[in-house]
Amino acid sequence: MLLLLLRHGDAIELGFEDSERPLSALGERQSRIAGRYLKDSGLIPSLIMSSPLLRAVRTAALVGEETGVKNIVPTEYLIPGLGEKVLLDEINAHASPSTLLVGHEPQLRTFLVRLIGESGLQVEMRKGTLVCIDCREPVRRGCGTLRWLLTNEEMEKQGASHSRSSG
Repeated sequence: MLLLLLRHGDAIELGFEDSERPLSALGERQSRIAGRYLKDSGLIPSLIMSSPLLRAVRTAALVGEETGVKNIVPTEYLIPGLGEKVLLDEINAHASPSTLLVGHEPQLRTFLVRLIGESGLQVEMRKGTLVCIDCREPVRRGCGTLRWLLTNEEMEKQGASHSRSSG
């Protein structure tokens, strides 16, 4: 199974309850860049699972628009602080060949480290960062191999080089 992790795009910090913070213009752009990168790379997930917090829901929706993925499922198990085991159970219950999880820090970073079984790994997941993990099924701790991690800037740069070379 291919498991993709995406930290939501940049969100407006002030004037909203945390769960209702919308993406900023930069966050909208970051989300579209991630979606275009997935599409251009042929890594279109069959399922997108998203935290129900507004900034993650919007990130997932924009990625869905860019990739054509309509199967977007909100899950409370991607809210920071909730249990990892139930998230693993939910991923396995969907039995999707490729799943994109859209969530938050530090939960995504912790989840990544546990999936690949590298407790000493230092990873930074800035807003809009995308991670690709190959996982044996069922998905559980230590089942994964980290394939790559790209910041939004790296995705944009690679996307620009794709469009130059294909034009």
